[in-house]
Amino acid sequence: MQGAARDPLVDWRPLAQSQRMSWWKPWTWWRRADAARSVPFARWEAVCRRAPWWRELSSAERARLVAYATELRAAWTFTGCGGLALDEANELAIAAQAALLVLGLGPRALLHVSEVLVYPSAVVNPLPRATGGGVISEGLAVLGEAWHRGPVVLAWDAVALALDASEDRHNLVWHEFAHQLDLRDGAADGRPPLEQRVSQQRWYEVLKAAYDALVAADARGRVTVLDGYGATNPAEFFAVATEAFFGRPLELERTRPELYRTLADYYLQDPAARERARETAMRL
Repeated sequence: MQGAARDPLVDWRPLAQSQRMSWWKPWTWWRRADAARSVPFARWEAVCRRAPWWRELSSAERARLVAYATELRAAWTFTGCGGLALDEANELAIAAQAALLVLGLGPRALLHVSEVLVYPSAVVNPLPRATGGGVISEGLAVLGEAWHRGPVVLAWDAVALALDASEDRHNLVWHEFAHQLDLRDGAADGRPPLEQRVSQQRWYEVLKAAYDALVAADARGRVTVLDGYGATNPAEFFAVATEAFFGRPLELERTRPELYRTLADYYLQDPAARERARETAMRL
């Protein structure tokens, strides 16, 4: 649930009208599935090729990612809001970035998402929400949101920026879909269903220590590999840590090795190893 942005704001009303699970129609699903399966690999590659994480994947991993992204795209309803007309490239970009999160977990981990609402830029949510210290604010500008048993909301300009080779610190799709992984058990508490990959005790101890360190660093104004927004609460910390795990894995591994290893065991991936392999190949 990403914070404020500097871009022009659009109205949130389409989201308020969409706070429901879409009616499931078999014929609609099969039509979307057929259309999704018809997209050739080259089109996926054209959308993703500038992103560092794509270049670090092996051929087999890219093929698996496209297969998972295809399944996710078929399962989700994509809706353009605020005047945005979505095209195939928009949907491929979102599905591919989300699929990277579940490359080890499998697409089923995100099939509970019903709809993806995409706005041109930041949106204003008129609904009241707590912002800390007992303060209730209204009309907050957000880049994205993840709703339990509801849609994921994304600002397209932020989604597109994350596919640029120069951007490795922020990824709105990873952030919001990390929230959806967290919400699989119904609670946004920074502890997704661990399913025996990581013990509850280890998860609590490692993430609490890293969270407390980030809160202290943020209070002092010190920049770390983890964005200061993660100091908001444990749910935001997990989403921010996910962004660093996939976007800046070597730095996270170096500065927070226990956090990196715990996330690697949860996601069943080792992006730092992939980045090292790519760097080695480039030197040869």
